[in-house]
Amino acid sequence: MNLTTKQIELLRVIGAGNGPDQPCDLDEILDRVRYETTKASLQFSIRALVAHGLVEKLPTEKRRGRQRRPIAVTELGRGYAGGTGPGARVSVTPEEDEMEEIVELME
Repeated sequence: MNLTTKQIELLRVIGAGNGPDQPCDLDEILDRVRYETTKASLQFSIRALVAHGLVEKLPTEKRRGRQRRPIAVTELGRGYAGGTGPGARVSVTPEEDEMEEIVELME
């Protein structure tokens, strides 16, 4: 599976969460990603990661006075998030810029 740099960044932020065993919610993710994006675009990207089984949406809970849905990285997603794990490698050709970097996991 190939992931873009933005998807890897999302996995990094979601994986870090708010600390050990404290997943972050959509608004917290939006504040922490290192690239500029809209909330709608971020929701679309997260849906794609959910479809690939890399992240999961947890049950709704009350946070900061509102109902929010925490998002956590799955075991499969952890290997992609850090670019580590069995068979993980990052491949970048010289002509690609940082936004075209992809992570490939050997299966």
